[in-house]
Amino acid sequence: MNNQYEKEQTVILELCKICDDNKEKLAELIVPELDYPYILGHLMFNRIAPLAYVKLKEYDFLKGINREFVNTLKSSYIASGIAANGFMSFLSSLSYMLDNETKPFALLKGSYLSSLYPKGTRTSNDVDLLINKEDISYFVDKFKANGYEQGFIRGGEFVAATRKDIIESCLNNGETVPLIKESEFTAFKYYEVDLNFSLDYKAKQESDIVAVFLKNRKNLINTYNHSLPTLSHVDFFIYLCLHLYKEATVYDWVKRERDLTLYKFVDIYLFLKKFGNEEFLGKLKEKIVEYGFEKECFYAITNTCRLFNISGKAITDMISNISPADLCYMNRIIYPSEKKVFAYDIPFNEWCFLNNRKDYLHEVEV
Repeated sequence: MNNQYEKEQTVILELCKICDDNKEKLAELIVPELDYPYILGHLMFNRIAPLAYVKLKEYDFLKGINREFVNTLKSSYIASGIAANGFMSFLSSLSYMLDNETKPFALLKGSYLSSLYPKGTRTSNDVDLLINKEDISYFVDKFKANGYEQGFIRGGEFVAATRKDIIESCLNNGETVPLIKESEFTAFKYYEVDLNFSLDYKAKQESDIVAVFLKNRKNLINTYNHSLPTLSHVDFFIYLCLHLYKEATVYDWVKRERDLTLYKFVDIYLFLKKFGNEEFLGKLKEKIVEYGFEKECFYAITNTCRLFNISGKAITDMISNISPADLCYMNRIIYPSEKKVFAYDIPFNEWCFLNNRKDYLHEVEV
């Protein structure tokens, strides 16, 4: 298909490369003829506008770009910084509540990643807690005793969960209905915690990988008070890949247009750039094979490398060593509740920027 926004999409991806020195390339790409409303829309929609602002400011490119474009990016950056401060206070309150907790748990995703990004550019709306399945009731009761209630934020307001919601979430999603508490911050109205006890969209794990992940956890998250545990670097990275794969390849996420939000790929890019030396990649390959997650990790790492032009012998060898024999799944979308499988025939970099992706799917036999 004809990609009329190829230049704009290239600019968006270059602005994501916060660990790369790509000033010369951006200088060539950023020209008056670009469709700046298109670029701005994708930066905001994909939750990467603050990163773009930092990149453009670092290279002193803001002066030569449309004022409305720059002002909107700046507003997003300022709001992100305020939200990041509120989130740090949230983590600090959790560190008090969970200090000396004997049941194993680990914080996932943004709780740790926010410390790796330029200050205030990686925010989260909630905290994901990985726990063992047998500890669900214990942690739910603990949070409820500290003022949390199970429910959802809809239209900016709290809506209590029904018993049906609670049962279905545990059975189908591998996580509990969110636990929510009103915060004291205007810019961060609610504290929200998701208790995860599975590593994919299935509630039943074939092996007890969660317990293994929790056994290897490390106190890497610093707060204003006590530190909090997250996964080891290798396990954390694998979890990012599993999470991305789940959302990118399940129809329910495609339907809601939340399947390929770019910040998820930037998380993996950032981790590879900061920690992806030969030693890390060697351990990563061993653990991926040991856990049996070749399919999911190959998908996430390969597509991240495609988007951000990541190359090199070490990463190429690692990807080759975890490559599944059959790669047909790479353009497949599964619909678990309907027991259907769909496919798309569009290059991945274009697929990421396509609106209404579900309309371009066609059903395939499995």
